Amino acid sequence: MGPAQHEAPFLTKADSSYGNARMFSWRLHGLESASTEESRTVENAISYFEGYFSRPPLKILADELLRTEAPLKICSTVLSAYDQFLAILDNKDARTELETIPRELAERSSVFQGIRQLSHEFRHGLLDWLHMPETPLYALVKQYALF
Repeated sequence: MGPAQHEAPFLTKADSSYGNARMFSWRLHGLESASTEESRTVENAISYFEGYFSRPPLKILADELLRTEAPLKICSTVLSAYDQFLAILDNKDARTELETIPRELAERSSVFQGIRQLSHEFRHGLLDWLHMPETPLYALVKQYALF
């Protein structure tokens, strides 16, 4: 299983934050290269979103962190947690443990708890990013997001 296949399950832990980032990108950046007349067409919106969402979720997230000039600490938190998550999933023994451990024993599993901790770090990094005051992204979060 490649990295792109690992992305969706992990990102569902922070779905609302990640989903909001995808929504806000249209408002922040979607009209940069279109003329006024073109920007009003449904076809352009569809084309934009098809291209935007055809990329892997991590690529979308990394691009948005860069475009919004997220501080290095936030970028490091989010991307490091994700990278460590992928490293755990690439470990055959860890993966087997995660696939076979009964739910009632997960609390005692160091592998499961490691994944859980990484998901919290990832979520906190995303929330810190979305709530950076005095940014266009934060204005959209305040207007549209429900947390």
